[in-house]
Amino acid sequence: MNAFKEKIFQEFAANLSRTLGMTIDEYSEIFYRKGEDALGEFETALREEGPEVARLMMNWSIVNLSVIYHESEINRKMTSDEIKEHAISLDLGLEHF
Repeated sequence: MNAFKEKIFQEFAANLSRTLGMTIDEYSEIFYRKGEDALGEFETALREEGPEVARLMMNWSIVNLSVIYHESEINRKMTSDEIKEHAISLDLGLEHF
């Protein structure tokens, strides 16, 4: 893995650990069981769209997974306003989206 790609994936791993308490391997396994290669999709985005798009995809994937877990805890679907607040609370730089 080149140093630039490694840095972006290390940031993603740190955000996963901080927000969801999981490793990148645990994250990957969730999608692998469903026949998806989430990390491969990030690598493709990085290669074809650049680091900003790859980071955005990574950070939104954390938000989406966090929302699923949170909805399970509160036993209901979150509103779009709640999801936006939740995304901002994760401190992933998504305040403008």
